[in-house]
Amino acid sequence: MGTCPNCGAKGWLLIKEKCLICGKVHCTECRLPVLEIAGWSQLPFGQGPDKFESPTLSVCSEKCWNGFWEEIKAIVDKNPHVSSQDIESVLQILEGDWEKKVVKPTILSFLKEKQRKHELHKCWNWYLSHMESDDWYFISESSDRMLQEFREYFSSIKARLREEQEKRVREEREKYWKERELKLLDEARHAERVGRYEDAAHNYEELADHYEICEFYEKARELRDRARQLRGKGRQVVVVDLNKLIQQVKNGGIVVAYRCPSCGGKLEIGKDASVESLKVCKYCGSQIKAMDLANFLRTALS
Repeated sequence: MGTCPNCGAKGWLLIKEKCLICGKVHCTECRLPVLEIAGWSQLPFGQGPDKFESPTLSVCSEKCWNGFWEEIKAIVDKNPHVSSQDIESVLQILEGDWEKKVVKPTILSFLKEKQRKHELHKCWNWYLSHMESDDWYFISESSDRMLQEFREYFSSIKARLREEQEKRVREEREKYWKERELKLLDEARHAERVGRYEDAAHNYEELADHYEICEFYEKARELRDRARQLRGKGRQVVVVDLNKLIQQVKNGGIVVAYRCPSCGGKLEIGKDASVESLKVCKYCGSQIKAMDLANFLRTALS
């Protein structure tokens, strides 16, 4: 009859295990299972455990469980996926196939380290060499607590990463608008100096929409009013009565010669002249501007 040195339980063929953390021997009655190995029964003949050994890895107490979990978290923190600067990719992994890409490599690293320190039975040599493939993995029947710890831990990691992502976006947005503000102000002041009041007003309105500053709205309104005033001054209606000017030439009994601006042909304006005959050059057929002709006749009559 065997006796458990951890809990004092007695029994025939008492199966004893060694704690993964402290190495203390305990039995299957007082153990805290960490994970149970899938495919344990498929180990090659002569390499599997004997009847006094179990395919379940366990710890002996809550203190050792916490120690085990601290070791697991240390390995997770070193995982290139979790420590990656590409936050979006990490979030996709943690929200998707996190067991395969994070949990499995973590467990493998933990087990290999224990094997390296000779803390696991020799039969693990064969198992660890096959555990890399997708077909070999631990089953969750006795690993529910560990998987729950993983879920809660990854939830905290996702929350931290989202916070970092939002902070990075805020910082990039603030940096963009700080540079944008300086550029818009510089362009607006330059446009105002050279008289492009509409462009300047547009820049001030964009700044006002983003920062909600009344002074920018008022500045934009002032510039648009100035632009409208300039447009009003620029529109002058000039009435030209060519018939009246030609009639004055006829009444004066004079003949004036107008040179076509395109070909230099001589166009005589006398008693037989009319507005229709003077609109087109009879030599080259080009159009003659009424304003140019009116200015010429005013000069001739003065």
